[in-house]
Amino acid sequence: MLEGVGVRTYIPEPKRKKRTWTDKPESWRVATAANRRRVKGARSKRLQKKRSEMVERSFAHVCETGGGRRTWLRGRKNVSKRYQIQVAAHNLGVVMRSLFGVGKPRVLQGGGGAAFAALVVLVGVLTGWLSCWYGRRTR
Repeated sequence: MLEGVGVRTYIPEPKRKKRTWTDKPESWRVATAANRRRVKGARSKRLQKKRSEMVERSFAHVCETGGGRRTWLRGRKNVSKRYQIQVAAHNLGVVMRSLFGVGKPRVLQGGGGAAFAALVVLVGVLTGWLSCWYGRRTR
């Protein structure tokens, strides 16, 4: 199915016992063999390294450094909400660092961070003023 749109899979598999393909379609066996062949190649190693740098590092940062493994909440829904907020905050920090060069509270202690903080305060004041002005005009 993915070959039709030009996508190749590189899905690592755990070491297993020998599989029996008698009760499965032949196309499944061929696809699995092709994937196993691709996983052993150099491109697969590069993709795995990139994935571990980009994806796994952010998960590790949220779970370990950010305290995402520990919670005082009860219930799967509440824990899920907390984790989503934590990941959203991490992603917002990544976006802010890439756009502005500022994204952590300690960075605001320097000179460049002070200018950014002043800009944020100015935008907040203008937003509040405009919302008050607009509220009076619509009454």
